[in-house]
Amino acid sequence: MANIERFYDKNYLCGAMFEEGEEKTLTIRQVKREELHIPNSNQTNVMPVIYFKEKAPKKDENLKILLDKNGKQRIEEIMPMGINKTNKNILVKLYGEESTNYIGKQITTYFDPNVKAGGIKKGGLRIRQFVPTAETIILCTDCKKPIIAGFGKTAQGMADYTLTKYGVVLCADCATKRKAAVKSEVE
Repeated sequence: MANIERFYDKNYLCGAMFEEGEEKTLTIRQVKREELHIPNSNQTNVMPVIYFKEKAPKKDENLKILLDKNGKQRIEEIMPMGINKTNKNILVKLYGEESTNYIGKQITTYFDPNVKAGGIKKGGLRIRQFVPTAETIILCTDCKKPIIAGFGKTAQGMADYTLTKYGVVLCADCATKRKAAVKSEVE
């Protein structure tokens, strides 16, 4: 099911692209000043836009989709995020006022249902007010439990592997169940 808000500016991350409770920890690749279209109006607004280093799997809707030279869909970058004043203030608190210092730094984004736009509570993206650490807990898509190290991989390694293999982040138990399900479908 697609939230109607997803149909606005498909070039930038928006709150409607996040599931309830979902967070994304992303690494800043670049900060640019851009003119963004304001939904439901003919107006634009100039604001900072953050581009991320992370690549997204083909199944992720929050990415720019491009075709390779053979016309096949390829993995592309996660969409950039326009930075409103509240999120700008959080970035300044985390990493200072000089935007070039943001390169290589991480932020955690999430959907906040209390964000107002034009005085109307619509929800939107927020940046967590802390610097992500290596101990950030990653939850399994299927069982919602924290992912722990397994099969010779760290928790992050397990999350990266299952995201590439299955298109979602899974713990070892759920990855084993998915593997068995795929195997039984082949037989």
